[in-house]
Amino acid sequence: MRPDGPAPSEVGQNSLPMGPGRPNSPWTASATHVFEQIISTPAADYQITLGGTLDSFNTASYTTTDNVKTMMESPWFQPDRFLILANVGTVDVLCPRVVINGRRNWHSADDLLDSIIWPGMSDRAKAFALFRFFSRFDVQAHNNNLRVDDVMPDLNAAPGSNSFRERADPIKAVNSYYPSGCILSAANLVIMARHAGLNARLLAAAPLVGPFDKHGGAEIEYEGAYHYFDPEARTFFLDRDNEKVASYEEIHRDPALVLRTHAHGFAAQECKGAFIMLYREHFPPYEVPVEQWVHHMDLRLRPGEELVYRWDNSGKYRYGSNPRNTPGPPYRLANGLLRFCPNLRNSGYRGGIVHEVNTMISEPDTNVALLRPLISNHPASVTWKIESPYPIVGGRVFGKFVMEAEGGCSVSVSIGDSWRQVWKKEGAGVFHVEADIDSVLNALTSPAIYYYYVRFDFGTTGQPSAVGLDSVRLESDLQMSQTSLPALSVGRNNVSVRMRSPGRPVDGLRLRVSHGWVECAGAAPPAAPLHAVLPEDGGSVRAANLTELVWADDEVDDIADHHVLVSSRPDFLLPVSPNFDRFAFSAVPRWKVARSFLRPGLRYYWKVRARNVEGVWSQWSPTWTFTVVG
Repeated sequence: MRPDGPAPSEVGQNSLPMGPGRPNSPWTASATHVFEQIISTPAADYQITLGGTLDSFNTASYTTTDNVKTMMESPWFQPDRFLILANVGTVDVLCPRVVINGRRNWHSADDLLDSIIWPGMSDRAKAFALFRFFSRFDVQAHNNNLRVDDVMPDLNAAPGSNSFRERADPIKAVNSYYPSGCILSAANLVIMARHAGLNARLLAAAPLVGPFDKHGGAEIEYEGAYHYFDPEARTFFLDRDNEKVASYEEIHRDPALVLRTHAHGFAAQECKGAFIMLYREHFPPYEVPVEQWVHHMDLRLRPGEELVYRWDNSGKYRYGSNPRNTPGPPYRLANGLLRFCPNLRNSGYRGGIVHEVNTMISEPDTNVALLRPLISNHPASVTWKIESPYPIVGGRVFGKFVMEAEGGCSVSVSIGDSWRQVWKKEGAGVFHVEADIDSVLNALTSPAIYYYYVRFDFGTTGQPSAVGLDSVRLESDLQMSQTSLPALSVGRNNVSVRMRSPGRPVDGLRLRVSHGWVECAGAAPPAAPLHAVLPEDGGSVRAANLTELVWADDEVDDIADHHVLVSSRPDFLLPVSPNFDRFAFSAVPRWKVARSFLRPGLRYYWKVRARNVEGVWSQWSPTWTFTVVG
């Protein structure tokens, strides 16, 4: 469906329409390309072409965390600068979302599940797909010091009565928080497995009398048995048949299963034996209580309100009640912005407030303030509620009072049961409000904030028409995970914009979508590896003779590393074992095979991608196959 409004076009940054809700800022000025679209239907699709050769996907790199684990760093080239969803119409925009190239549609538990599994999947395949998602480098990175809130639930309280649920909720986890821990990432997997209709449980490899924060993983039931997955260590352990994923009990009885299995993902150097002593020592494991904690990213944009996705940050974030260490900014932190400029020039502003006392709009074309008291000698006030599906971690209040008679005016903020005054003036004159409310929110260590209230008070003993509120702008800083943002990639991008449909045409529905980015051709990706050398594509090989995989590169002198993936499935749903999804850590186009995991009679699928000396990844090679014979 083609969106209503002008045809897509790219305009220079200086051509961006300014006015309420669109002040200049460093993050808008940094974009060299801007694409804007006005959408007046609940569903619209369009395309954007990103030029150059580099994006955040082909320049991703990996490093070691403070906990000696691996994580995905910010790419060395990030083209996106901002994405703005602005309600420039006269009715509310309900639940707007943007999905680019089908990626990162994580708006709700159902959306997330639809992006992970598909109809007709077996329970085993569903478990594999869910584990693959929650062990992804762009979804979680282990760092105890940087994760949010408690390490474990408050076991003396009901399961839902603790701050553990904030980060254990998979929707909040992927959209707002990036650093995690073993118990938290396993809880995300368990909750989504249950949402998919599977039995799952969260296990702590710890003594039954505590403490319970030693190590955590997830067991998912399929084919009549439980199977153990560890998303934080990005590993699972095959039983001795090299086919079945072992249960926790089987790992406890045969700890050597751990010793033979790679941990911490494809970017980690050789790492085996992860947490083996805990598995060996503790049985039965402690089952950690979790409920079906699933958030959603629904948002109502009122007329004059806009949501800004930003790929940079101003250093504002939540640390919560994490007892581990001093706080630090999370990996891949992005500070979004929710900006609200209600139009006080017509009665439509009342759709955005929760309470008003003794107020009225002045007659059009008068020179007095726009929102004024109805009668004098009585206080006038108007209160707005700010709500966000992302944690609110900072904010500012702006406004303008016109006091042509003696009187008083003030601004107060509430995030709980009481009000705190953040600005006040008395007398006559034109008073401009500019109040930072970070100290009121106290987001660093407070429980997560998803709404707050702002109240403007004003009054006079003189003529009521002589004083009033002339303009308002409310800005809220949001905590987002950069890896969740709708990102462009080199080439043609298919953009899908969706809003909740009321089931009928809506007059006044106008959502302005603005993409801002830069382009770079300072380096080029290498060509994908050319063809399989050993074994030959489609060939057969004896397991005893298969010591390495060999392929041919096109640009041998420019290659720095390779990533090899081998699976028993053509869709590469999961590798043969974690040992078969690895960086080669070598420019040489060959890779040593862990032969003990390969089974005679099976066909295997493999592919390779290359990274050049400038740190840019190629596309994956074609899929090659070989069959193992006895």
